[in-house]
Amino acid sequence: MSVLPSNDNEALSSLYPPGLQLRLLQVLHRHGERTPVRRRLVPWIPPIWNMCAANDAIFASILQFDTPDKGKSKSITTVPVRKIFQSVNGESVDMGKAFVANLRTSAGNPQPRLGHDYARSTLNFLPRTFDPNQFYLRSTDYARTQESIQQLISAGLYPSQFRPDSFALKIHTRDLNEDNLFPNPSCARLRTLAKQFKAVVAADMDEKMKSIAERLKGYVKEVTLDSHPSANGILGTLMVWKWSVVCGLAVFCGRAFRLTFYGGFLFSTFPDTIFAAKVHGIPIPPEFDDAIFLDLEEVVVKEWFHGPQQSEEMRRLGMGRLMGEIQDRIVRRAEGRTEEERKAGDDELKMAVYAGHDTSIAPMLILLDAFDNKWPPFSSIIIFELLQDTTVPPKKTSSWFPAIFASKKPDPVASASTHYVRVRYNDRILRLPGCAALGAHHASEDTSLCTMDAFRKIVEGQVPKNYIEECGVQQ
Repeated sequence: MSVLPSNDNEALSSLYPPGLQLRLLQVLHRHGERTPVRRRLVPWIPPIWNMCAANDAIFASILQFDTPDKGKSKSITTVPVRKIFQSVNGESVDMGKAFVANLRTSAGNPQPRLGHDYARSTLNFLPRTFDPNQFYLRSTDYARTQESIQQLISAGLYPSQFRPDSFALKIHTRDLNEDNLFPNPSCARLRTLAKQFKAVVAADMDEKMKSIAERLKGYVKEVTLDSHPSANGILGTLMVWKWSVVCGLAVFCGRAFRLTFYGGFLFSTFPDTIFAAKVHGIPIPPEFDDAIFLDLEEVVVKEWFHGPQQSEEMRRLGMGRLMGEIQDRIVRRAEGRTEEERKAGDDELKMAVYAGHDTSIAPMLILLDAFDNKWPPFSSIIIFELLQDTTVPPKKTSSWFPAIFASKKPDPVASASTHYVRVRYNDRILRLPGCAALGAHHASEDTSLCTMDAFRKIVEGQVPKNYIEECGVQQ
C-alpha cells in the first residue's frame, strides 16, 4: 500500500504547493500483515503459516555474571535464540513458521515500503539521518505493533545508511488498562454502550447472518451474535481475558472483541481468519467468494462500529483521548507555545507515530466523520499534517491596549491563523465535512486544508473532560 496518490513528482508537488510548509506530522497506523489471532476453520485453513522468517534472528538480553573484574557491575550481553514451535504430540515445527497473531516478516511485508513512500512524500521535512529528539514513537504493548513501528522507521524511513551508530528506537508503551490507542474495554461505560448497540445490530443483521450461515453450512453451524458453542464446541480454545464474562467484551492477542460466538468460533474474529489467509495467498474454500466477503464485512463492520457511528459518547470514550493528544500537539506548535512544548519534550518534535490496530483506525475515522464503512486493511495509516501558509502574514488581533504595553510574546491567535490541518488516509487526502464551509478552509478553496478553528470544532465535544469519571457513569 502506498501513502502517495501516485508515485510521480507531480503528485508530490501537488501535496505541498509553494507557500505551504510542514510544521508537524502525526501518524496513526495499523500494524502490518499478521497471522490470524487464533486457530479456526482447521483443516480448511492451516494452523501454522510460513510467514515469520525473522524468527531466526531473535536475541535475548541476559545479565553477564562471569565478569572478570569483581569490582565492576554486571554487564548486559545478548545471546542468539532460536524459537522452535512444538505441537502437543511432540512434533517440532520448522522455524519461520508462526501460530496466532504473529506479524508477517517475509518479503511481502508492506511496512518498509510504507516508510519509504512516506519519506518521499514528506520531501525534506524529516531529517536525512535519524534524530531521536525529532521523533515520538508509541505502540500498544503487543509484539506485532512494536515490530511494525520498527519496520516502518528502521527499514522504511531510515535504512541502515541513514542511521547513526548509536541508533536505538525508543518506543513508548502504556499499561493495557490505561492505553488510549484503541477503545479500551476497561472503561465500564464504554462496555455498557457496546452491549446496548450489540443488541441493535443483532436484530438488524439477523436475516443476513442466516443467509451467510446457509451458504457456509458445510463449515459452520450457525451465524448469530449471541449463539453459544455447539455440543462439541471448542470453547476451551477461546482464551479470553477476565472481562469476557463480566461485560460481553474480550481481549485476546491484543484485540478487543465483543463476545459473540459463531458456531464455536467468535463471529467477529471469524472473517479475520479468512481475510488474513486471502492477503497471504493461503488457498481458501471456494464458498468464500466475493459476495460472502462483502456480507461478512458488512456484518462485522456494523457489529464493531455501529455504536461509535451513532453515539458521540462512544466516540469520546473510545478514541477521544488520543484525539486530544494529537490536537494538543498541533495547537502547541501552531500557536508557538514553545515553553509548553519544551515541558512536554516536544520542542524538537517533527513526527509522532502511534502504532495501533484496526480498532484504532476505524473509530478515529468515525470521529473525523470520514469512515467509508470498509474494514481498515493491514498497514492502514492516518496522517495528521500541520502546515503553515508562509505567503500571508498572521492576522493581527485588534486591541485598544497601547502597543507600548503589549507583550512581546507571539500572539497565539495570530500565529494559528496561518496554520492548517490536513488529514490523509492511506492513499487519499480527506476532505472533512467539518471543513467544507466557507471560511473553514484555506483561501485557495482547497477544502482538505482545515483552518485551526474548523479543526477544533470537529474535535470539540469528542475529547473527554474527565475520562475516569465518565467511564464510571452507568446510566
